[in-house]
Amino acid sequence: MIITSKPKYGIENVVAGFNGPAITQTLHRTYIEHKQIRGILRSILGNRLFRHSADIGCGYGRNTPLIAEFTRTSTTGFERDEDFVQIAKTNMPELEFKQVETLAQLPALDARFDLVFSFTVLQHVRDIAVNEVIEELKRVACSTILICEETDPTWRDSTTTGRSINTYTELFKPFRLVYKSQRDQEPNCPSKNPGHYMVFEKP
Repeated sequence: MIITSKPKYGIENVVAGFNGPAITQTLHRTYIEHKQIRGILRSILGNRLFRHSADIGCGYGRNTPLIAEFTRTSTTGFERDEDFVQIAKTNMPELEFKQVETLAQLPALDARFDLVFSFTVLQHVRDIAVNEVIEELKRVACSTILICEETDPTWRDSTTTGRSINTYTELFKPFRLVYKSQRDQEPNCPSKNPGHYMVFEKP
């Protein structure tokens, strides 16, 4: 799967157990993720707020309102799947969501966003396309990029391409890696390597 295409994910393929008993695990995972992301953003900002933020590959907006908590003026979610964008707009009309054909061409000005956030998106981008997407993230970021991705380079299957922290450090240059931490996970998560959060700052 290449990020520049626009697959039809469908809610049932993205939210584990959305219509079954495993929804409790999904909710617990979301709580753990939000707690960790809040901690990272507070450590970056202190008592400040970002002016403008972007959630790249936002899906149906699961993390977008969290990013908005740390943003003073505007938060924008970019997503390829039209159904996800409609769900996000319906549930969160106070936020801006834009449907795009590709994450490698975002309808935003250079250095538009103080924070560019992307959660487990790049790990689903094949090597042939990942440079283009990362260059676009760097183009629209004026200061901070926060990503969470699979960092085990041996994990490569039909949907996931793991890349090491060192690889992401090289790909995001001239942005500098200033923070990394392993992604927390629920106790019964089957993944042995849940990946890492990484913060990059523009020099």
